[in-house]
Amino acid sequence: MRMYYIYGLVDPVSHLVRYVGLTTCSIERRYRFHCKGWGKESPTAAWVRSLPSPPILVLLEAAEEKPVTLADRQRVARASDLAETKWIKRFRRTVINKKLRDNCPAAWDGLTNPEGPRI
Repeated sequence: MRMYYIYGLVDPVSHLVRYVGLTTCSIERRYRFHCKGWGKESPTAAWVRSLPSPPILVLLEAAEEKPVTLADRQRVARASDLAETKWIKRFRRTVINKKLRDNCPAAWDGLTNPEGPRI
């Protein structure tokens, strides 16, 4: 199975988590992608360019990818989508992620449903 990494980009001035991301490749490579401002039209790239120094990278979670059956037992989601959604939800007041619920509706609904996903 392949690994996934959930990471945060922290504002070096306010020390708030401003972005939560998911990658299955090298986390350092993904960080360099953000720091170079690629994806120039994205809110994340604009935020990174506005900083006096690069954002601080923090690893929030790392695990092997696996399918997860959700509470309704009708749908299966990727563990990485559930994990990313969990972390975006945790930092939802400070992150600039546009995805939020669109990231994985089944995961978001599972996290807001008292029964939650069955892992």
